[in-house]
Amino acid sequence: MRVAITGIGMVNALGNTANNVWRGLSLQKSGITYLPLSHDVQIGGKPNFSTSSWKQYIKVSNSLSLYYAYAAATEALLQSSLSSSAVSLIYETCVSENTIFALEASKLSYSLGITSSVDCKISALGGLDAVCSGVNRIKTGVFDKILIVGSSAALNPYFLDQFSKLGILNNRDNGNPEGSIKSFDLNANGIVIGEGAAAILLESWDSAIERKAKIIAEVKSHGRTNDGKFLFKPHEKAEGLIRACEKALKSIKKGEISAVLADGISLIERDVAEAIAIDNLLPSVPTSSFKSGFGHMLGAAGCSQICSAVLALEYVRII
Repeated sequence: MRVAITGIGMVNALGNTANNVWRGLSLQKSGITYLPLSHDVQIGGKPNFSTSSWKQYIKVSNSLSLYYAYAAATEALLQSSLSSSAVSLIYETCVSENTIFALEASKLSYSLGITSSVDCKISALGGLDAVCSGVNRIKTGVFDKILIVGSSAALNPYFLDQFSKLGILNNRDNGNPEGSIKSFDLNANGIVIGEGAAAILLESWDSAIERKAKIIAEVKSHGRTNDGKFLFKPHEKAEGLIRACEKALKSIKKGEISAVLADGISLIERDVAEAIAIDNLLPSVPTSSFKSGFGHMLGAAGCSQICSAVLALEYVRII
């Protein structure tokens, strides 16, 4: 069974809609700015987002990540011409003002009016994993419409302290926000956090055709695995990443791939692993990363990457 994407939504430092984000990306803008935080990290990708416009719709909680999620989800539903009652939900987060992550998923489904299945995933890679799970559920006939939402709001001293303890944040480029993210650069100084959300509406191909929906992309294949290593220090030979990519490439010819959208997190160990995998499998394919546009969005990172790839396909442009 084929799986279509019939809607996307985005909120991040480049804009509060997918089209505005794409406009910023296509102009190669950076949404990373100086932030007057009481912390040694004073840069990040902060959306120009007003919660007051959405308060009437959020039925519970004042969690900023929930506001981001609601806005992105609403855009994806609107583009797909589907009501919230027609979809199930997979919500992905990594950090939130509310540490009971499943409660965040419940609050989002309640605010949106979703009455079908609700699932929650917790990881910076959870958005990609959620899409893989959603595709499998559609292919096996469990559901025919699934809304995937990833969200994160971590630009505050509490969360920055937690990540600083891991030694992965960039605290050296506070005076150069726009140049702070150096993807695939041995002089990279670490991760720059971004906030926001992204949403993807997955739908069975037959359902989309039957209701004459606009299909903006198709999920052809996917792959997921694990290398048994720490998240920010992957296998030195990219063993797990290569296996995941090989799984994704089983059902598609390498010659059909015209571009690779890499993570490019600006953390040397991670970027080296990605470079090894790409060089092994797709050495001559142009590769880019959009991290410099909106930062590493943690729980929204995976969904944001996919939405960005969909926009690149829609506008037939490699950045």
